[in-house]
Amino acid sequence: MNRVIRLVCLIVFLFFSLTGCHTSEEENSSHEEELHIHSDELVISNDQIEEMQIEIISFDSTVFYHKIQTTGRVEVPPQHSAKVSAYFEGYVKNIFPYAGESVEKGQKLFVLENPKYLEIQRDYLESRAVLAMLEADFKRQSYLREDNVTSQKNFAKVQAEFEVAKARYQSLKKTLEMMHLNPDRLTSETIGSEIVVRAPISGNLNKVEISIGVFLQPSDIAMEIVNLDHPHIELVVLEKDLSSIREQQEIVFQLQNGTTKKYKAEVHLVNRTIDEDSRTASIHGHLLVAEDAMEMSSGMFVEAEVLSEKREVVAIREESVVEIDQRFFVLQLISEEESEKHFQTKEILIGKTFDGKIEILNSADFSKGSRFLGRGAFSLLNDGSNSGHSH
Repeated sequence: MNRVIRLVCLIVFLFFSLTGCHTSEEENSSHEEELHIHSDELVISNDQIEEMQIEIISFDSTVFYHKIQTTGRVEVPPQHSAKVSAYFEGYVKNIFPYAGESVEKGQKLFVLENPKYLEIQRDYLESRAVLAMLEADFKRQSYLREDNVTSQKNFAKVQAEFEVAKARYQSLKKTLEMMHLNPDRLTSETIGSEIVVRAPISGNLNKVEISIGVFLQPSDIAMEIVNLDHPHIELVVLEKDLSSIREQQEIVFQLQNGTTKKYKAEVHLVNRTIDEDSRTASIHGHLLVAEDAMEMSSGMFVEAEVLSEKREVVAIREESVVEIDQRFFVLQLISEEESEKHFQTKEILIGKTFDGKIEILNSADFSKGSRFLGRGAFSLLNDGSNSGHSH
């Protein structure tokens, strides 16, 4: 228990309560009677409660989890990340967006130039013209064959030539489409030596690996686009913890960017395959708050806790619990008067701690609606040990 108050001050209070009867009236009159100790009873004025912002709280019925510590990274789904290249080699003639800019699917990224592009377009136009001629001849031969005017051998020859020309035409047409050229609009007047490479997805342009004048090969990566609209976290868990992890369990994580903000995610997929070297497995989590994605970038390191083994407990804030000689106490409100409140120390049996709260194992020993000294207890008791007096 990190935040349990270890107050030796209470012992000092008890000392005052035993010796206070021997204190002279002159010494007592030197202190304002805002805080009083009566044996194991503490009396606090309403003015002091308001001044020190002391809270009076109750037991809570809350949910405790077992926390599984893990680490990982912010990632994006494979379909939301693209490494842009070109199917055809060429010299980079122009580059449009800068690294860091947002781009839309289909937007121009860069222009390549190569005389070979002219040859492909020329071959396509030639094949289109030849195909039209052979298609007409094929249809004519089909009619003649039906009337038994032409031989089967002659018809088969025409048919073969037509099929070969058709295959070549379709191949060149697909090639032009991969070059982002419209075959239907291509004419001898519109042939050009340039092609435009466009964005395959929408997202953020993370990297630009080319410059004007560079000769780009099909195997070279020119740019990288990442869409962060749907980031997720990939976490690594130890083999011993894997059996406790289930889909839909909550994940609480922090980014290692200097902030203390906590984000929430949910276990979406659990990879049950154990890595033989590290003896770990991976889990895939989805963010619960979509707007949080705006604060993340792919590759960010995260520290996370997977919340498992959910159970209902009765608990109280850690700051309300006092530890003395490995025993634990709370200050219970036992009565209220017009100007002051009376508290009494009560021993409690504690269990687990979670998110600043302590499980109370003997809550049945307290009546329903019992209230206790909450925030401000530590400051109050410290002050009381210095300025209070007993009776």
